[in-house]
Amino acid sequence: MLKVQISKNKTHLNSSMPSNDDIIEVVSSNFLMDKFNASLLESLLTHTNVGITVIDENFNIVIWNNTMSKITGMHRRDVVNSSLFNVFPFLEKIPDIECFIQDKTINKYLPSESYDSTPLCSFCHKFINNQGSLRKVEIEFCPSQKKNEHWTLILVKDVTDKELLKELSEKIEKEDKLLKKLQEIDKMETEFFANISHELRTPINVILSATQLLTMDLYGQLSMHHDKKETYYNSIKQNSFRLIKIINNLIDITKLEAGYYKLSCSNYNIVSVVENITLSIASYVEDKSINLIFDTDVEEKIISCDPEKIERIVLNLISNALKFTNPGGCIMVTLKDLGDKVKLYVKDTGVGIPEDKLELIFERFSQVDRTLERNKDGSGIGLSLVKSLVELHGGEIDVKSTFGEGCEFIITLPAILTSEKVNMYENNLSDNLVERISIEFSDIYK
Repeated sequence: MLKVQISKNKTHLNSSMPSNDDIIEVVSSNFLMDKFNASLLESLLTHTNVGITVIDENFNIVIWNNTMSKITGMHRRDVVNSSLFNVFPFLEKIPDIECFIQDKTINKYLPSESYDSTPLCSFCHKFINNQGSLRKVEIEFCPSQKKNEHWTLILVKDVTDKELLKELSEKIEKEDKLLKKLQEIDKMETEFFANISHELRTPINVILSATQLLTMDLYGQLSMHHDKKETYYNSIKQNSFRLIKIINNLIDITKLEAGYYKLSCSNYNIVSVVENITLSIASYVEDKSINLIFDTDVEEKIISCDPEKIERIVLNLISNALKFTNPGGCIMVTLKDLGDKVKLYVKDTGVGIPEDKLELIFERFSQVDRTLERNKDGSGIGLSLVKSLVELHGGEIDVKSTFGEGCEFIITLPAILTSEKVNMYENNLSDNLVERISIEFSDIYK
């Protein structure tokens, strides 16, 4: 934006205007002086890339250079001696413009949306010229007075190409960021499908191997002890659960993307729901020599939720903590009542997550550490699914971690109620629950 500082005797233009400031200053205040070289003035008016027009005290145009003709599409012969407001009708929208041209102090701002909010002496304007081309210009008024006569130099700089170049540069930059993002997503998806292939192939290989051995025993080609047979049968069952878990996650992710995944919410005591789920997996945690602690600051908190989805959230977070917590470590599940919301904390003393990877863990198809994840099998969509389930409840999930010291997942759920009665959540380790736990913990070997 051009700026003008008006002093008592002369007008100064800042460095954003073209070079030869001294010459332009002479034009703005002394262009009628006899000692001024007329040919130099004519050359300046002809060759400068800034539109120049001069108006007298009656607002009639007395000078109009070639650049003004190029910008506006109006020839000199059509505008000289015409009123400034006939040539530029938008100027009439500027309050007190006549007083300003007469060099009176004005400190107001342009009200029209087509103008920038800058003082009257300098502003930008967009218009369609006589040739039908949209132009953006910077306009400056430079009032001057000689004896009792008032003259005003008006400088118009065409910045259309500059603006177009800026917009094009911003568009290219935006598209470049989008391209990089798409490339990252494509890379993650490629890695995901490579990983999911491994996830599917591994349990299938285990199942086939165990089946072959049991078949050989069945036909007398191999003699196995009963305990050995039971081990192979359990291996087949566990790896079948792993396949079910992977397939369930893929189906649920697909439903979420398509918008078909729905909750079945009713009023439940969230404390009872979380506590019972936590206690139900105590045996899995004990087998790993890890302490599991549940704590709450309230015995009852009724909220609207889908208990099966809450169960899945808690199971996923605890199984994830269990994978990366060494024997002798601790997993803490804490529930806090905050009035209009409840917070669920799942904290472990495991290996933690690097700070620069925290933003990636909820990304679909992403994995924090390929080598770490390969040692602790997973498809890379579990936490993404957890985040989606939390958000379907109207909640939020966050994570804090110190690498090497463990991490903490924090879930915030709104404490809202439906018009229905309060339902009792019963979790008595039924066969269905045992199977769901077995499926969720199928990639944690007992």
